Amino acid sequence: MTSKVIPVQPFDMVIFGATGDLSQRKLLPALFRRDASKQIPEETRIIGLSRLNYDAAQFRQFAHDALTKFVPADELKPELVEHFLNRLHHLHNDVTQPDGWSVLRDVLNEHSDRIRMYYLSVGPALFGTIASGLASVGLNGANDRLVVEKPLGH
Repeated sequence: MTSKVIPVQPFDMVIFGATGDLSQRKLLPALFRRDASKQIPEETRIIGLSRLNYDAAQFRQFAHDALTKFVPADELKPELVEHFLNRLHHLHNDVTQPDGWSVLRDVLNEHSDRIRMYYLSVGPALFGTIASGLASVGLNGANDRLVVEKPLGH
């Protein structure tokens, strides 16, 4: 049986906790592999969001280091790595503070017709805070998806 790639429309993916361990060890390498396989549309944006005040270059370096550490060297063809890193963006936001949500809204509303996926690579204690923050700026509509990557409970 051969695999088949089902084309999807361009989307925006926001990774909450983008500089954390789960993102570094699992999520960024997995996204790199999907991008290298041409499974992510060209116009798709991947936006890392964290408490660290990284600019795009610093986040890309973080991602590069993660790929170097957690992806076998034979998969890291320079042109594929560069392509993936160039689609990454970073926003600084402490999700427990109300002032960062409007910046995220403004960035995402540049392409308001897209599906938006919010990937929660954070502890369960922040799930409600993030959902409320998204709702507070209208990022909880029909085109918005929330992905939880943690076991629930203690």
